Order: sequence, then structure tokens, then C-alpha cells
Amino acid sequence: MSPHKPTPEQRRRAIASAVLLGIFAVGYGAGPVVTGRVFDVTGSYEPSFVILAAGAVLGTALILMMGRPPSA
Repeated sequence: MSPHKPTPEQRRRAIASAVLLGIFAVGYGAGPVVTGRVFDVTGSYEPSFVILAAGAVLGTALILMMGRPPSA
């Protein structure tokens, strides 16, 4: 039996998911360092929270733009 060949739609979704997971991984690693640096410079966590909230909104928008997967 030959392996399943993904459709172009499945391939596009897989690539989009991989890119988003890569971006999340960078955020998980850099977030605490950047947040700590922002606190050191400003004396407040508020700018970091605003940046993180904007990132969450952007990530949500990107996921919603993907739409629903096609039915099997």
C-alpha cells in the first residue's frame, strides 16, 4: 500500500501549523528574557503585558484565518 499523499489544502494547513508552532516556540523562549529586560528598563511589567496581549490577538487572528478544515 502506498503512503497517503496529502491534498494541497492539507499541505497548506500543515505548513501554517508548523509556522505558528515555530513562532510560539520562539515566544516561549524569548518571552521571559524580553519581559525581564523591559521590566529592568521601565520598572513595570505593563509594557510587556501589552506586547504579549497584542501577540495573542495576532496569533488568534492567524488561526481564525485558516478557517475550518474540510470534512472528511
